[in-house]
Amino acid sequence: MEFFTALPLDAANIFLYALVFLATISLVVFIHEMGHFLTARLFGVRVQKFSIGFGKELFGYTAKDGTRWCLSRIPLGGYVQIFGYGSAAEVLIWDAEKQERRPLRPEEKPYAFCEKPLWQRMLIVAMGPLINFIFAFAIFFCMFITIGEPSTRPYITAVNMNSSGYEAGFLPMDTIVSINGQNTRRMEDLWEKSGEAGVKLDLIAERDGKRFERSIVSRGVDYIDLKGIERAHGQIGLTNFNGVRFAHIVSVNGVPRPESDDALRSILIEILDQPARIGVKMGQGDETEFLIYPRSDVNENLLDPSDPAYSFFYLIQTAEPYYIHQGPMDAAWYAYKRLERYVGESVKFLSVILQGKGGQERIGGLVTMGSATRKAVEKGTVMYLIFLAVLSVQIGFINLFPVPALDGGYLLFFAIEGITGHALPERVQDYALTTGMILLFGMMIFANMNDILRLLS
Repeated sequence: MEFFTALPLDAANIFLYALVFLATISLVVFIHEMGHFLTARLFGVRVQKFSIGFGKELFGYTAKDGTRWCLSRIPLGGYVQIFGYGSAAEVLIWDAEKQERRPLRPEEKPYAFCEKPLWQRMLIVAMGPLINFIFAFAIFFCMFITIGEPSTRPYITAVNMNSSGYEAGFLPMDTIVSINGQNTRRMEDLWEKSGEAGVKLDLIAERDGKRFERSIVSRGVDYIDLKGIERAHGQIGLTNFNGVRFAHIVSVNGVPRPESDDALRSILIEILDQPARIGVKMGQGDETEFLIYPRSDVNENLLDPSDPAYSFFYLIQTAEPYYIHQGPMDAAWYAYKRLERYVGESVKFLSVILQGKGGQERIGGLVTMGSATRKAVEKGTVMYLIFLAVLSVQIGFINLFPVPALDGGYLLFFAIEGITGHALPERVQDYALTTGMILLFGMMIFANMNDILRLLS
């Protein structure tokens, strides 16, 4: 069942998309802050306020345990106010009645954060990001059991012409039936098994209703992708992608593409319903030539200038989603692998940026996040759930940065305390927190400037 229905992007619906965006951000932030809240309460620490949003409170209520739950004016984030929060040798708290900072009173120490053992304080801080990862895992796990795991049919749409798969005689429109004697339900099985160089695979495939056998060995490839990330893995060259944007096409049948999209469109229309070769930009300075068999019945968009996909060349019909239901054990395993993959990609992308190898132009702010939310909603419930999980992973990952003012910064303070046996001087922490806040604001400005430049271009 679909919970979302795509709406045209006009003035009447921008407000609805904005609400979905704000609700999505608020949900992920709520999950994050709930990690801090539940862990603090578990260890007997008092939580003074739990706010969704920043700024002036719009409305709220005070629970029996003294926590003020509220919704604030700026609905982009949120926070929990933990009593006695800090890592200085002597934490000063704000006295609302006297309007001044003061030391803890003896009767306040049992439920103050700063009086708890170091491991409890670290766990309270760490559970914010960790619960974001747990939330993402739970989304994938529940989705794979109920709706199914979004997968790729074991059907070849393109063959890399510089690969063992091409040399073995595989063609577009072949279907992979089994790998090493095991039935194949999804293309991902083939890609996972050939992920290392030098792996031999015995394949059974089907073409025009007839089955045939081939043995191929994966070859090692290394390149820099469009994000600037260095890749190295095994490859057999049998792929299933639904199509390619005009901007990524560099040649057709060995001839460099014309500069004009209209001229390229005419060439692509001419090669429909016949074998052809197409060069695609897959990485930085890397062109891969594929053998394809594009069909006219899935490229009617090329004849309609009003079609949103007017500048997209399809290799296969994309209207049919393909999901594989998993049992609890498999669902848990594949959910973990998804989580591992998204965290790993985040680490790699961050490494590219820190090394100055590019990627800065791909950093986005509110506009980029809003646009991503809209596209996820337009593609249906499954894509929105995946987006929600990935967003949760990203927020958890970013909060682990060892930057003062983020959870990772406080964990760094606590780690130093654990190593040295005493907390950093309060003045040092104040300087670090101020620097961290300046850095965060700078990153926010940079990200949103990228959005503005994209809009202007």
